[in-house]
Order: sequence, then C-alpha cells, then structure tokens
Amino acid sequence: AARWKSAECTSKISISLEDWVRRIAVDWPRCAIGGASGALYYADLSTGDILAKSMEAHPGRGGSDMDMQLLFGQFDGGGLTAVAIAGDRVVSAGRDGGASAWRISQPNPEKPEELVPIAELTTGGAIVSAICLSGDDASCGAVWLASLDGNVRRFEQSAATGDLFTCTPT
Repeated sequence: AARWKSAECTSKISISLEDWVRRIAVDWPRCAIGGASGALYYADLSTGDILAKSMEAHPGRGGSDMDMQLLFGQFDGGGLTAVAIAGDRVVSAGRDGGASAWRISQPNPEKPEELVPIAELTTGGAIVSAICLSGDDASCGAVWLASLDGNVRRFEQSAATGDLFTCTPT
C-alpha cells in the first residue's frame, strides 16, 4: 500500500536477451517472447531461465513497408508480429504471414524442454497482428488470428490429436 500511495515502485529484470524483445505473452510463471531477429523464446520469469528457443521461428524481414509501419510505427526493428501462450501451447506470427503453432515438450533428465512445431496456420499471406488462444483445456481449443487484411480467422484444434488445425469461417 505504501508503494502504491507514494509511487515507490521497484522493478526487476527477469529475462535478459541479446535480441530486442518485440512481443511477449505470459502464462505465469512461463512466457513466450518474440525477438526482433525472428526468434521465439520460451522462458520462466520466476527463475530468469530460457527453457527453449527456436532461433528461426519467423524470418526477421519481409512483409510490406506499409504493414510493418502499421505494426511498429516509424521505427521497425523486425521480428515477430504477435505471440500467445496457454499451458503447453504457444502460437507465434511473423513477417512471413500466417502463424506457427508450437507445443512445449515435457522435460526429462536426458532432454530439456523444447519448442516443437505442430502446425502452420495459413492466412493467405496476410500478416497477423494479434493472436488469442481459447478453450477450457490448455491442450485443446481454438486459435484466433487477427490480420492486417481485415479478417479474423478461427482455427480449431483437433481434440483427437491435439495437433491438427482446421480453419473455421468466422
């Protein structure tokens, strides 16, 4: 209460990357971070550990200049355009159009967690500006993609396989 009333706040650097952070989505304590290089990072904010990464999740350049200016303003550092996380699901989008769905593998003593690509969600080349994951169960549900072509697309995840997506008209 004292900090709130007197505006005495503290901050802590939870994660430090050599890449510029362009997007972040949090499902405490885990987060998905999109970098300017096009890399996707999966991290634990409580420990500061990078648990998994895909350095080439999305290309760092591409998309029209007008689209990139809409997303980033006058300064465009590149990289991911949107990212979302829920449980062991991560969905990321970049300048390549569409989005990529990932699953976080279960760690074991011989193998750390990994970002496992499970599906490409196509938008006909439209740049995705926002992603939302929905569903009662983090392992199954819908992915909503808002794109710069003015469309919102819903992709249903198969309850049977958990990894197969089909686009549903909205």
